[in-house]
Amino acid sequence: MALTSYPNITITSSRTTLTMEYNNSIITSTYSSSVFVVVTSALPAGFDCWVYQLGAGLVGAIADTGATINWITGGPIDTTGQYGFMKITAVTDGNFIAA
Repeated sequence: MALTSYPNITITSSRTTLTMEYNNSIITSTYSSSVFVVVTSALPAGFDCWVYQLGAGLVGAIADTGATINWITGGPIDTTGQYGFMKITAVTDGNFIAA
């Protein structure tokens, strides 16, 4: 059986709003300073992506108006350092789990 490949999308700005284009994809950042991905309430249940930090700058996730991100630690929602990653999944419309 062949493995399913995910499209790889590189972040090209310090603040990227996630759209359905990012669904089932791997998002990478090679920035040396922090960048952010913004999740919106427009993303439906089942939206799913991986976020990888390849550069020195952390990648954080921010909930836009009407969206909620649940995160296990209760602290900042971000990768923990270079080569860190997180998965963002919409469990219901506009309601996300990041891990």
